[in-house]
Amino acid sequence: MVATVTGREPFVRCAAANSIDGACHGLVDDLVEAGFELPSVYLLVGERLRCHAARGYFQVVDGFPPGRGVIGGVVAS
Repeated sequence: MVATVTGREPFVRCAAANSIDGACHGLVDDLVEAGFELPSVYLLVGERLRCHAARGYFQVVDGFPPGRGVIGGVVAS
């Protein structure tokens, strides 16, 4: 069984993307539609977490190492 968000399959924007950047932006848009207020997607690039997409933030933190902050702590674990 597939869960639905607002009457349709979830993550359709992400799934329809033809690039990593498009998938990241599609995912945060899908999450906003699902009711999440502050979605963001960080990818590990080299030794840094880089923000590829975010919605709802006044300011986005970018380029920090794993282990720093909440997001970095989750990645490090």
